[in-house]
Amino acid sequence: MRRSRGIEGARLGTPIRIVDIGAMHIEGDRPSYASLLEAGACEIVGFEPNEPECTALSELHGKPNQFIPAVIGVGDVREFRVCKMRSRSSVYEPNEPLCRLFNGFYEGSEVVERTAVRTVRLDDVPLVRDPDFVKMDVQGAELDVIRGGESTLADALVIETEVEFVEQYMGQPLFGEVDQALRRLGFMFHTVLRYGSHPLEPVVGADQYGGVRQWLWADVVYVRDILSLASIRDEKLLKMAILLHSLYESYDLTFHILNIIDERSGTSMASGYLSGFAGSGDDE
Repeated sequence: MRRSRGIEGARLGTPIRIVDIGAMHIEGDRPSYASLLEAGACEIVGFEPNEPECTALSELHGKPNQFIPAVIGVGDVREFRVCKMRSRSSVYEPNEPLCRLFNGFYEGSEVVERTAVRTVRLDDVPLVRDPDFVKMDVQGAELDVIRGGESTLADALVIETEVEFVEQYMGQPLFGEVDQALRRLGFMFHTVLRYGSHPLEPVVGADQYGGVRQWLWADVVYVRDILSLASIRDEKLLKMAILLHSLYESYDLTFHILNIIDERSGTSMASGYLSGFAGSGDDE
């Protein structure tokens, strides 16, 4: 399939509003929304417990993007565990007995500091009202974020979140609970971006994505239930189409959304989108 570039130049009245919960950059990784950030098509409000990391992100991305040193949750006081690998820090205790069963899975999860923090409910942060895209990477606390931000998340178009299939952290909610909570808010599962697996001991040196069947975690995407799209205003729908096209190459759903806009407004964005595919010289 050839990629369409037609939608990427679509004019928006306001930038795409991104809420990034667990915004730490891991060296060598780029956030899924990097292309929108580089194009100046979005504004970010990010949350990250690590204050120096927030400062670094603010300096890197500049205004109007904001990065706030906070732990997002349900507004309670929790013990925050800082792990040797900072990206694994969590309000949940690393599950050492289980993780050590998988070769290399526990490495970096050793707790080096513990501190009491008051978590912040997303619904109590005016800056994040009416988001378009929400990313969650909070090491087992995804359901806490959802419960403290139901009103905010209900206005989002696309949610990208990490989920776990085993208790990497003791007592953490797993994929099924996160899935049910998001579906109650009007979302449907869309796709898996990537997953993680490690071989069970004593197997060593195996390709963790070949011949290893136990999924441990995954980054997944949820979208507004496609049966509800007609109730969303055109500007928001166009943002959803741009997100799906630019971040995930979800061409069929992008085309479906543009068709809805065209039928209501008399535009021809869907046919222009198809023309963009035909005119592109890049093979998929």
